[in-house]
Amino acid sequence: MKEDKDAGVAFDGESIRIIVSPSDFAKNNLFYVIETGYIDGELFSGGGHDNLDSFLLLYVCDGEVILDYDNIKYLIKKNSMFVIDCNKHHKLYTHNNKAMWALYLYFNGIQTAGYYDLISKSGITVFEIENKKTIMSLLWQIVSLNQKKAGYAELLTSLNITRILTDVCMFCSNDAIHEAEYPDCVNYTYDYIAKNYNKKITLSMLSELFFVNKYHLSREFKRCAGITINEHLTTIRINKARALLRYSNKSVEEIAIETGFCNATHFIRVFRKNEQVTPLFYRNQWTI
Repeated sequence: MKEDKDAGVAFDGESIRIIVSPSDFAKNNLFYVIETGYIDGELFSGGGHDNLDSFLLLYVCDGEVILDYDNIKYLIKKNSMFVIDCNKHHKLYTHNNKAMWALYLYFNGIQTAGYYDLISKSGITVFEIENKKTIMSLLWQIVSLNQKKAGYAELLTSLNITRILTDVCMFCSNDAIHEAEYPDCVNYTYDYIAKNYNKKITLSMLSELFFVNKYHLSREFKRCAGITINEHLTTIRINKARALLRYSNKSVEEIAIETGFCNATHFIRVFRKNEQVTPLFYRNQWTI
């Protein structure tokens, strides 16, 4: 049995391939699975494929995979993933014939093309995953739901695909910030907030830190990002808090401090304003 201790997922050492026949409701309203599973030791057949009306998401749990996609070859390493449009020519094979295992998902849905357009605009094809525990858990849930044909499998599967694609879109959005497009002060602010969101951050402090007039910094950030610095900081904190509420057992008070809010009362007020529900209600919504 293979086990990824960091992700908390164990595999029985046998490849699984699940072909799904989605309902009309799923096809018309949800993200839906065409085929899913995990591969142990070997990848798909050696021949290339194209003109498949689906998208493929593959996460490499161990080993390395070569992706030949649209006449470009990519090396997909452990804890990395990709999302591709299967209408384009693609071929997959192991690197140097080494053992590998991966979770994969052929999927589609009425919103998929829109998500994929957003992802592909960033120019990023391969994603180095930081929150691998989350991604692996969501993918494994999809495999398990469709293997067991669990009740509400289509709805829960669609929900998990939405979570994964949203995380990928956010990753692309953050990495798509180019120094050539944004002024240095804006790039520095993005970077500083990403690394220090749990600390007290003010406009005056940022202006002193980066030797720039605070009104100029405020205007430039709003021009480039479309939101204010404080709105961006709040969004980062709320996103981190949402992840902790969903994937940790920490209390609301602990999460408030860890994500940079001065106290639990302030955190609850801001969270409710942004999510229209309290943190505890949100946590209960995501408990499966």
